[in-house]
Amino acid sequence: MTTSRQQYGFNSSSAHSRLRLTHFRLTRLCYASLLLSVPLLMIGCQSIGSVTGINGPAHSAPTASRQVADIRTQMAAQYLNTGQLDAAQRQLNRALEADKAYAPAYDMQALLLQREGSAHNWAQADSFFRQAIKHDPSFMPAHNNYGVYLSQSGQYQAALAQFKIAGLALGYEGRIKALQNLGLTARQLGDTQLASQAWVQVLELDRGNVSAHLELVDLLLDSGEVAYAQNLYNEMHLQLGDDAQTPRMIRQGVRLKALQDTIGIPIKPAVR
Repeated sequence: MTTSRQQYGFNSSSAHSRLRLTHFRLTRLCYASLLLSVPLLMIGCQSIGSVTGINGPAHSAPTASRQVADIRTQMAAQYLNTGQLDAAQRQLNRALEADKAYAPAYDMQALLLQREGSAHNWAQADSFFRQAIKHDPSFMPAHNNYGVYLSQSGQYQAALAQFKIAGLALGYEGRIKALQNLGLTARQLGDTQLASQAWVQVLELDRGNVSAHLELVDLLLDSGEVAYAQNLYNEMHLQLGDDAQTPRMIRQGVRLKALQDTIGIPIKPAVR
């Protein structure tokens, strides 16, 4: 049987050692660091980071071929993050040659095709996301990334299903991003109850999350929950201060004041 070292050109232990050294020097990239070339409906939360996808049974050690696939996928992430698409593709080719069942490599391949942006490659990305999920349904970044892709493609219901999976995954490092994406997509579909639930979960995980405050203030105002909206608005105002207010916050403040004048609900100002 041909060994993985012979198969992929690692003809000496020093070559494999150099590859591993390169791997350890790579920075673990977060999803937010990859800016896609197309506009995002989502808060921006696809991910090329933490490809610690040496998956398989928890009791088994990773094989040499899987280690190679992991290293090559990390290298592809580095190239993709710096816009070197051809170099990233070469690394992914080697990753999938090493391990044809390595979910993070399929996910990264889909992100690469999506990043390139041509109609042909954009369409191809769908099958790679599906293969990533097929090979490892527990690899949550693929669910979140696929959801963003589906949303950008106008398939909001399908995107919602992917965000629900990732948003429910306890321990997933990108869970907050998935819940943010879930909240935005639910509101896009007019499901304000699901949107509110998602944003409340975000606040439970990250009380200082400004996006959750902004979204919930609008949702609460739309449903007539003025007092609750004011409380969240005050909390956000105290967190950011006057100088950091966004145009959206200013509009929300104007809207709150107008509702106070219209329905006579006393609005307490934020107190430092």
